[in-house]
Amino acid sequence: MQRAPEGIPLASVAISGTTSVLVGEPLNLSIAGGVLPLDATRPISITWTPEPDSGQGTVDAVYTFSVPVTTSVTVVLRNLGGVSVVSDTLDVTVSPDAIPLASVALEGPTRAFIGSTSTFTASITPANATNPTYTWSPEPTSGQGTPAATYTWATTGTQTVRVTVSNDGGEVIDELEVLVQQRRVYLPLIVRGGGSQVSNEIPVGVGEGLAFSSTQIGPIDAGTEAAIAFTNISFAPHNLVLLNTDDAEVAASVATAGAEAGAANNYVPESADIVGSTVLLTADESDSFSFTINEPGQYRYICTVPGHYAAGMEGILIVE
Repeated sequence: MQRAPEGIPLASVAISGTTSVLVGEPLNLSIAGGVLPLDATRPISITWTPEPDSGQGTVDAVYTFSVPVTTSVTVVLRNLGGVSVVSDTLDVTVSPDAIPLASVALEGPTRAFIGSTSTFTASITPANATNPTYTWSPEPTSGQGTPAATYTWATTGTQTVRVTVSNDGGEVIDELEVLVQQRRVYLPLIVRGGGSQVSNEIPVGVGEGLAFSSTQIGPIDAGTEAAIAFTNISFAPHNLVLLNTDDAEVAASVATAGAEAGAANNYVPESADIVGSTVLLTADESDSFSFTINEPGQYRYICTVPGHYAAGMEGILIVE
């Protein structure tokens, strides 16, 4: 009967190293703490599987993978003529090569009102850049760490929104300046004057979204000259067209004809149903028109910019 070789057997082995690398990135593995016990009888054979790029037979091995893969690396140690054997296995994930970021474009409004909420979107190039991380500054109301962030404005003035996108290939930055203004308030009042001035002047502004600030104005007296003064405080173009009726079908028809008339004509068509209108107004512009309505009743006013009437931009003038 053959006797087992005398000596100190191996106790254990453990692989040390990362479990995740990119394609083409060196994977450096080693035997944690070296061979244990330290006084294990030599010689000791060390075998790495699969075959490493370098380090076979030593406590350090280097691998480089050319394709994405999930695989395992095993090391086996033997001494005492192969009687004493220990091993360890490490699972490794090889991910596609990192795709660096080339640029980021920040999109969103450049003007806003205090108390309003604005949404900004960061679009990266290339779109398939590896593992982008988004950092917004200042801290957004919501969306930190994502491609879209929202801000609710608490102070007026020029605010700067910045997004930094980073990955293993570096970082890219874009920023946008936003002018935050105090919202003007226009009251639906009738101002009565005298002398040669118009006796009834009704101020109207723009409310939230596609809406007038006043959805009902008046009453004014039938047969007296009056005026509507309209101020556009939004960033979208608007007009105000007063009709000689409250008929919704007539209003829809005038709105459609206004779209066909085009911006060059202030989106105001030639129509016998129109009492008066403003010109097409952009942000902070004002216009007014005078009129006389002889019959008591309700008279609709609308915005004929394409899509605005359909969205609900209308109101009623009361004549008594």
